[in-house]
Amino acid sequence: MAARGRCIYSSDEWHAWYGELLAEIDALTPADVLARWVKMAAPAYDLAGFKPTAEVLASAPRYKYIEVEGEWWIRDDDAVKKSKGVGISFDVVGPYLRLPNGEIVRDRETARRRLGRHADDPDVAIFLPLFLTGRQDGKRKTMSREILARALLILGLKDGGMRHLVAIRLWLRWEVELGGDLRESDMLATIEADGRVDRPSRDKLRAYLGQVALSDRRTWTALGVPVEIPVEFASRVTPS
Repeated sequence: MAARGRCIYSSDEWHAWYGELLAEIDALTPADVLARWVKMAAPAYDLAGFKPTAEVLASAPRYKYIEVEGEWWIRDDDAVKKSKGVGISFDVVGPYLRLPNGEIVRDRETARRRLGRHADDPDVAIFLPLFLTGRQDGKRKTMSREILARALLILGLKDGGMRHLVAIRLWLRWEVELGGDLRESDMLATIEADGRVDRPSRDKLRAYLGQVALSDRRTWTALGVPVEIPVEFASRVTPS
């Protein structure tokens, strides 16, 4: 399939996605978080054949069908209806393992365990290093599910046209509202004071926003997602 951009959603739709994610976050792995984002923002598509009728297109969910260079594609939502064989597939984020029961696996160790002896097959083993791992190769810090969820939410807001720092502020408001583990009520209070705070508080907020922006960029870079960092923080980042 030809290269394509990520699907674009409104802030209300991202708020609903994030709320559902945080409600289950304790039971999720980083790979689970990524899979949730991929299904919404960067799903895999299969050739649909002929152009769907106007009636089908009108009744289909958003982004169910897309047209690329004259060919129609259908979003791959129903893994369970696919071939019953085990197979490795790709989408715009990277590889995933499709199990016979329809389960999608992105975590490297889980994929290796589920594949069993097949993991040693040279034709399969070549793909396993590309799978997501909680500890990114060559990095000390673990990519936690919470940090990953934040970065992917903010990426979705940016894709919708929101500036990075504005998206961070909106994320923080939602994080406090939803009782997320990364909530910083003091920082939100400073934001909501709308400039009516002293200089130390403003400096602290700016440092905090810069820290989150830098964390976002590092996460996106680890996932291979091309993005830009706010110009006011660009001097702090070593080019990749």
